[in-house]
Amino acid sequence: MARIPPADTPIIDKGTGRISLEWYTALQRIISEIATFGSGGVASFEGRSGIVTSQSGDYTASEITNVPAGNISAVTVQAAINELDTEKQPVDGTLTALAAYNTNGLIAQTAADTFAGRTLTGPANGVSVSNGDGVAGNPTIALANDLASLEAMAGTGLVARTAAETYAQRTVTGTAGQISVANGDGVSGDPTLSLPADVLIPAIITAPNTGLHLLDTNASHDLIIAPGSNLTADRTLTVTTGDTNITLDLTDPGADRLMFWDESASLWRDLTLGTGLSITGTTIESTGGGSGGITIGTAQNSTSGSTIDFNSLPSGINRIMILFSGVSLSGTNDIVVQLGDSGGIENTGYLSSSGGISGSNTCSISTSAAGFTIRGGNAGRALSGHMLITRITGNTWVASHALGSNASNIAISGGGNKSLSADLDRVRITVETADTFDAGQINIYYETS
Repeated sequence: MARIPPADTPIIDKGTGRISLEWYTALQRIISEIATFGSGGVASFEGRSGIVTSQSGDYTASEITNVPAGNISAVTVQAAINELDTEKQPVDGTLTALAAYNTNGLIAQTAADTFAGRTLTGPANGVSVSNGDGVAGNPTIALANDLASLEAMAGTGLVARTAAETYAQRTVTGTAGQISVANGDGVSGDPTLSLPADVLIPAIITAPNTGLHLLDTNASHDLIIAPGSNLTADRTLTVTTGDTNITLDLTDPGADRLMFWDESASLWRDLTLGTGLSITGTTIESTGGGSGGITIGTAQNSTSGSTIDFNSLPSGINRIMILFSGVSLSGTNDIVVQLGDSGGIENTGYLSSSGGISGSNTCSISTSAAGFTIRGGNAGRALSGHMLITRITGNTWVASHALGSNASNIAISGGGNKSLSADLDRVRITVETADTFDAGQINIYYETS
């Protein structure tokens, strides 16, 4: 059996799976040489004698020896071929496609047996990518712009963007006595704002014109302090308490009251009216039997008529003041004041006189039993002054008066007395005979015990 000289060791390409069999070339050369043996050949072979020349089929691959080498352990060519066929990489479409691919950079399979080059790219801001195709080295991804600035911050807490791609840490802080802040940096939880127990009001506090709302003691309603008028300029309300605690009780008393300072209790209180006193609007009135008081009546015009009455006066009056302002008559008669009780006006029983002294030092006297008289004398003489009527005892009254008129250059004074049959409850101012009032006003005020 012929021996095939050792061939080169087969080489398997691990990238493509292809086998390089250089010994195939050597095998073909040997077979060619055997065919040229001629007279130098063997005497007989395969039943042929004489000079035997090689023919197709003289040798099989199993009859040709192989020297094991490398990864091939077979000792015949056929066994070596079988071993190589078992260990070879089959032809594959994916491998074929990869073998045909010839682009630098990252590779991605986009479909079956289809490949394309890819490059890592970043967004416009926030992330940067270098060597994205991997040709010059590994792709490198890094934070950029605002994200890089945030990543560079080393502390903890709230963050504020102070400029483009610039950040700083911040902490919410309060103002002493006004706003308290807990966890201002937000590290342990949400920052919490609260008012301290004693709030320090700043120099100016502005409330809406609906008013300043103060919560009540059970936190259910507001006390509203609201402006009551439009102002033409800033105004100042100054409250001076002194160096003491003061309580102002603004509870509605349900009636007209006067407020006063109670030093013993350091409180502002409502004045409690005693028996016989009452308040109506801005007027304090006596209803009798009380501790006394002064009541001012309502002025009446004395511009017409001959009688002006003040009726329904309370019991217990001790003094009456009748006030005259520019009162004149249409004629030369006198003014007469009459008293009355529950039985009506009394026009008798008066002892009364009145005298007028003029600038010429002349004196004129008038007397009357019909009432307390006030000297008239001239039509249109405007007199101003008062008559005081005082209880002297029981139902007995005395009167005095003083009036004057610089326009008429005269002074008038006088007096008198009168006993009533019952307690006084009315006063009348009238004129003698047919004269009438034609100017001025008349009013009274009275005082009770």
